Amino acid sequence: MPTTTATRLRTRLLPIAVLALLAAGCGGETARQASPARSATPSASSVKAQPLTAAELRWIRAVEQLQPRMTKVFTDMPTDLTTAALVTLAGQLGQCRHELRRLGPSSARLQPVQALVDRACGQYDKGAACFAAAAREGLPSRTASAEAVSKQLDCGFASMETGGKSLVEAQLLTTEIRNAAG
Repeated sequence: MPTTTATRLRTRLLPIAVLALLAAGCGGETARQASPARSATPSASSVKAQPLTAAELRWIRAVEQLQPRMTKVFTDMPTDLTTAALVTLAGQLGQCRHELRRLGPSSARLQPVQALVDRACGQYDKGAACFAAAAREGLPSRTASAEAVSKQLDCGFASMETGGKSLVEAQLLTTEIRNAAG
């Protein structure tokens, strides 16, 4: 991986890791303050405060495991981005959508969380398409081809930030819902 791509990758991973730690370790008011950009998402206070069902708890746990798993795709990727590595990355990013389908529909009060996860998976799908396009382009020997591959790689790595942010927002919202349900 070229130094510039590695640097961009590390720069993008840090804010996602910080948000993930906040989502995992914080709840209530602190979690809301950590993500003010989520104002368009319904808050847990607008959801009836009934205890969560066993099915809802299973669904929430699966969602909470998805963000670390998707981040791991990027942190564990090889430093030598061969065509085969790019194809593998594309396949791994597609696992977000697969996992969402496996979970099935959420309950009515978890619909805002499902919308965030769906948005995240859409971003990972976009990244997968970009990595697949870079793999099809192959290892460039011409300047124009190198620029095309670089653009596709940037697109693929951008999904880490955009998809990761939506998954962190989903985790923060599940924390709010858990707290509201008691």
